[in-house]
Amino acid sequence: MRFCGMGAAPMFAFKKKILWLILICTFMTALVVGSVSLFMSVRRVQQDSDKELMLRCEKSAADVNAVLTEIRHSVEFGYRQVLDGVQLKPEMLDDEAALRAFTNVLEDRIVAQAQYTTGCVAVYVRYDLSLPVDGFFYTRGRRGVLAKHEMTPMEQYDASDIEHVGWYYEPVRAGRAIWTAPYENKNINLCMISYVIPIFYEGRTVGVIGMDIDFAYLSNFVMNLRVYDNGYAFVTYGDKFVIHRDFPFNTSADVNPELRDFALMLAKPYEEQETLGEYTYQWETKRFARKLLDSDMNLFLCAPSSEIYADTNNLMYKLIMVIVCSIVVVLLVMNGVLNRFLRLATRDSLTGLPNRERFSIFFDREQATPKEYGFFLMDIDKFKRINDTFGHEEGDRVLCRVADALRHIKEGGMVARWGGDEFVGLLPIEEIDARLAALCEEIASVDDKRYGRFSVSIGVCAADKKLSLIEMTRAADDGMYQSKRRQGCSVTQVETARPS
Repeated sequence: MRFCGMGAAPMFAFKKKILWLILICTFMTALVVGSVSLFMSVRRVQQDSDKELMLRCEKSAADVNAVLTEIRHSVEFGYRQVLDGVQLKPEMLDDEAALRAFTNVLEDRIVAQAQYTTGCVAVYVRYDLSLPVDGFFYTRGRRGVLAKHEMTPMEQYDASDIEHVGWYYEPVRAGRAIWTAPYENKNINLCMISYVIPIFYEGRTVGVIGMDIDFAYLSNFVMNLRVYDNGYAFVTYGDKFVIHRDFPFNTSADVNPELRDFALMLAKPYEEQETLGEYTYQWETKRFARKLLDSDMNLFLCAPSSEIYADTNNLMYKLIMVIVCSIVVVLLVMNGVLNRFLRLATRDSLTGLPNRERFSIFFDREQATPKEYGFFLMDIDKFKRINDTFGHEEGDRVLCRVADALRHIKEGGMVARWGGDEFVGLLPIEEIDARLAALCEEIASVDDKRYGRFSVSIGVCAADKKLSLIEMTRAADDGMYQSKRRQGCSVTQVETARPS
């Protein structure tokens, strides 16, 4: 009998490690591919969500700008009337009667235009204090009709008094048409912005022409903008809130510690017309879209990030479930493949019994336990003659017959095909004699119509915990050859010889 120098157990352990490495690599590949796919998909959906928020902001800003544009066009219409339509002449500036007549015609035209201008709450032409005529000033009453209002006594206020005369001095100082900063007009006690064009004629300051928009009108529009379920819109100018559901008019953003991030964003100048960003308010992270309005105010649309990215979160959950399910499927398939490989690697393909590798692992494991076993080695007598006389197919049938008989005695231990026509087994010590006797009896009862009867020779010994499998096999091999000297199925008990 030939014995291998290298143990089967280390070789099997090496194969098992290779299979586990393949399984882990497959799992990691699925995990990495799934994670990258998840990241790219979520990022794309987030970008789409941000684009949707910005598109909503752009549309809302366009609606606000439509009101501002209508006001601007009306004021520009009046300005053209001053210079072209009614023909202002230099000599009129110091002639009270001529200037008043000019102003009356101008008044009719401009007030008629302003009456149907959306959002207009007041319209005026105010002449410089050096001229003999003040101008005119109309405000919209409760019924929506523009009515004449008393003129502001400008001589009573300093040019720096924004709330009373800022609407006049700011555009004159700028030397061009401007939208004023949002302010509270103390003359009529309204929060507003004004579009004002200064009138200069032949190097002389004539005055201003302008219209006012009541912030209540803009506030109603902005506050009624629907921004998802829990979002809202607000308007800022510089670092102040001018329209906000939680803060009064012209409230600085840094008054609330929860808005520090937002205050810092407002403090830096925006170069872009629109911006997407994020801030924290009331302990909640929010996303916002900003659009610059024609009046240099900023319209913001904001909503909780969780709501804006609701589709993203849903997609993420679904993708995670798909990835997890895919990984589970991969693991199950790979586990099945691994088990299949392990079965192929540890079972004899002909008889279905464990092979030498599987038996070696079992033997090494049981040697470390206190349980007592008996070890046997068995081969089929004159097996070569069966192969040569009846063919290898019949020889295979004999091997399978022996394997079936061995399965009947394996309870509590293990039997395996060792190689060729040899079989080994490890059985409970107290039952091994009876089981081997039953095995011999079963094999002896076989009388096949082709190859007739056959017998086996068995060598058996007590499994010594201090001996290796090769040493045990050598001892049992001696007993097996002693059994061959006798005719028929025979079992020979031998003693194990410990190495010196």
